[in-house]
Amino acid sequence: MWPLFSEDNVGGQCPKAQPPSGMSINVSGQVKRPGKIQLGNGATVLDALAAAGGPNEWTNLSKARILRETAQGEKAIVVNLREMLTGKTAPTPLQEGDRLILYKIPIPF
Repeated sequence: MWPLFSEDNVGGQCPKAQPPSGMSINVSGQVKRPGKIQLGNGATVLDALAAAGGPNEWTNLSKARILRETAQGEKAIVVNLREMLTGKTAPTPLQEGDRLILYKIPIPF
């Protein structure tokens, strides 16, 4: 019987499993595809917005929030996606486990 995993076939070593690169974050609120998404290391809020299908017609791009767990508890970071999309400010980087929330535009009565 021919040995599939003999020392001749794999050089005497088994390949080591590599940890997945990137990060997992959650995008919720006024986006086309809310939910948990996988992004590469160094991803920004604009990458997350694109991965979630982009904003819907009711998205308030001026006041989105990143919720981030820190040693001191949860931290809320307000971000202006409109300024990032127009190049006025640099896109905010994300971290593993962040939650990006996009709110609805207030409707005046």
